[in-house]
Amino acid sequence: MAWNLFVCGCGRSGTTAMWRLLSQSPEIVIGMERFVHSMMWGKLSPHLYTEERFFTQGERETWYDITKGEEGAYMPIARERWKKARYIGDKLPTLENYFDQLLTFSGGRIIYMVRNIYDVAASYKRRRDTGDPTWTAGGVDEAIVDWNKSLNSALSSPHNFGIRAIDYDRFYRGDGYVGLWSWLELKQQGVLNQAHAKLRTRAMGIMAQPRNLTEEELSKIHANADFDAYNKIMSGQIGMNWLRPAAS
Repeated sequence: MAWNLFVCGCGRSGTTAMWRLLSQSPEIVIGMERFVHSMMWGKLSPHLYTEERFFTQGERETWYDITKGEEGAYMPIARERWKKARYIGDKLPTLENYFDQLLTFSGGRIIYMVRNIYDVAASYKRRRDTGDPTWTAGGVDEAIVDWNKSLNSALSSPHNFGIRAIDYDRFYRGDGYVGLWSWLELKQQGVLNQAHAKLRTRAMGIMAQPRNLTEEELSKIHANADFDAYNKIMSGQIGMNWLRPAAS
């Protein structure tokens, strides 16, 4: 029997990159926001992650056509892996704000992506200013609100799931990804190491981009960002189900 696996975190914290990485594992079947709208409507439940439902799209479940694009290309691969998968789950940004819905699940693992507020805010601002039609959030002010809410929600993790915080910067700068594979008890780690090496190049390029935050925006961050909650998660002093984002 497969365990459930979910990837979550504040927007612009690397959840999509983590999905691309985990989707390479033959031991994992993971949706790309497969039931994100179901979650927002309070209807996330174990029966959605059965084979029949996962591969049959219903109304108001997600924002994309599961037969098209990058996600559509993954679906035949996921179907082939289904019966032997160790984990079945979903990449659901902001799931931490809906953790109560996971109490109906039998348990599993949660990967919580964490990124520093400066890079999150800069990314929010960049997406807003480029006029991306898929981006409905605002800029720096909304980034601070979302970041704070995400951290504080994540601190109340569901008791039936183990949860590991992954620091975006350390995950791509160091070798902490090896510890993640061990925590998930994955046997075929080579393919994930190779995928990580490819994604690392892109991630390092993103991290090298100038933040372009003004002095006023930096002052807002310093005054309003919840660094106490961030430090609690970074230190790992947050309960039995948590593991700190160690680089080993």
